[in-house]
Amino acid sequence: MEKANQGWVYIFVNQQYRDNIVKIGKTQRTIEDRLKEANKPTYVAQPFEVYYSRFFENCHQAKKDIHNYLQKDRVKEMDKEFFHTNPLLAMQVVDRFFYEEKFKNYDIIISGQAEKMQQYELDIKVQSQIIEDLHKKLRLQEMKDKAAKLLQMYKQDNEGLV
Repeated sequence: MEKANQGWVYIFVNQQYRDNIVKIGKTQRTIEDRLKEANKPTYVAQPFEVYYSRFFENCHQAKKDIHNYLQKDRVKEMDKEFFHTNPLLAMQVVDRFFYEEKFKNYDIIISGQAEKMQQYELDIKVQSQIIEDLHKKLRLQEMKDKAAKLLQMYKQDNEGLV
């Protein structure tokens, strides 16, 4: 994944708001820098606190997915990053999308490995068939050799009788 998409998805809480209102956003800077910016005196009377954060390979998509998931809980009167939900639940939602992102990456790796395994199985089948054919040819050759020896012995045994 490109580093241009990497960054943090964070959950901020603020005592100024009711208990179950959280701010869920993203940043490609440090969480501390984003927190300082959010706590500028012109924005809020009381400071935000970091409740939780996760590093994503694609923080833009993660934030979008999380916001879509929580859309019914969006606080309409406030900025689009505010949701009326329990911070613990918000943390679980962030984790859900974090692990989905990780599993997508593993699925790509696993599907690539599965294709390689299918090719190996096909190669093994082909090689097994070649070996089986060689065994058949070897058995036929051994049978021919035995038949030739038996014929030679028969001729030797019956030389004087003819």
